[in-house]
Amino acid sequence: MTGPRAEGRTQTVPRRPLGEVAAWAMTPTPFTSDGSRVDTDSLARFARHATEQGCTGFLALGVIAEPATLSLQERLTCLATVADAAPSSPVVATVMELDTGAAVQEAEILTRSLGAGVAGLMVPVTDPDADVLRAHLRAVHDATGCQVVVQDLPRATGVQIAVDDLACAVDGLDFVAGVKCESPPTFVRVARLRDLTGVPCISGFGGIGLVDDVVSGATSVAVGVTPAATVVAALDAARLGRHAEAARLIGTRAALITYETQPGQSIAIRKEHWRRAGVIAHRSTRAPTPAWTDDLDDHSRAHGVGELTTD
Repeated sequence: MTGPRAEGRTQTVPRRPLGEVAAWAMTPTPFTSDGSRVDTDSLARFARHATEQGCTGFLALGVIAEPATLSLQERLTCLATVADAAPSSPVVATVMELDTGAAVQEAEILTRSLGAGVAGLMVPVTDPDADVLRAHLRAVHDATGCQVVVQDLPRATGVQIAVDDLACAVDGLDFVAGVKCESPPTFVRVARLRDLTGVPCISGFGGIGLVDDVVSGATSVAVGVTPAATVVAALDAARLGRHAEAARLIGTRAALITYETQPGQSIAIRKEHWRRAGVIAHRSTRAPTPAWTDDLDDHSRAHGVGELTTD
């Protein structure tokens, strides 16, 4: 695995504060063709591409990055690669561990090794009990001093929390920079969190529900799909109150976003689409992530995503 060293890095360009990011890019992990190594050249190209598409921050090592398949050194290399390729954008590292002790240990390693390369940590909802979750968030923050983005994504963790309990868990924690809202109905939960806490809410699911989330009070979006520029443009319109325009923009890509985000082969589909766009070199995934299969080509072409070429 080649790429920047994960230690001894010096931050020379001021990064945008987390609170000023409107569009967050969810970063995948490109691999070499056989899946044996992280393709850092492709990852750097992705980071630059996402910036060109209008994203001004990165949420790294989330579900789309296949984090369970990565060694610690690979995770560090992924973070360092993105941080170096997008020097003015904050990089938030995801810590998916549900156990508090394990989460604290990983968070300490990531922040200690990368220093200013990690601007914050994204931590999933780990428990349906508000007090337990609040203690978990405090432990991660106390160990690292980092701001925390809370990810409410029960589809990935199996942890479903009532929205009022989530509000109790984060209310008054000044280190909580936002909640990434991906527990349907998202717009209902966004509105409730806005009313109870004032914590910034991030729209997820590729932007498919962006308009309703913004109407309810969301201020930013996490983009892990290929039509990122359209999602960013829709967010810009929605934040200015031009909701019909935002809905029209999302509508132009809604079918593609839905195709790219349904459970199953979604990561492989997005990787193949980025490959066809020349952003990454290979569509490889690592087990247990389902791989691309050629029967998907008809669907991709139906959405106007190029022709199948040899990987």
